[in-house]
Amino acid sequence: MLDLTNNELSLIMQALDDEATTLEEALKDLTEPDERYEHNDVQNQLLATHQLYNKIKEARDAKNRIKK
Repeated sequence: MLDLTNNELSLIMQALDDEATTLEEALKDLTEPDERYEHNDVQNQLLATHQLYNKIKEARDAKNRIKK
C-alpha cells in the first residue's frame, strides 16, 4: 500500500468530505421524475465517497496506533 503521511491522509479526507457535500447538494436538486436515474447515480457515488472516506480514516487511525 502507498505510505502516506497523516497530513496527506487528512487532505484526502477533506477532499472526500467536500465531494460528499457537493453530492448531497446535487441530490437536493434532482427532484424531477425524469431525473431518477441521475439521482440514483449520484446516491451511489455519494455512498462510494463515504465508504472511501471511512477506509482512509481507518487507515489513518491504524497508522497513528502503530506509531504510539
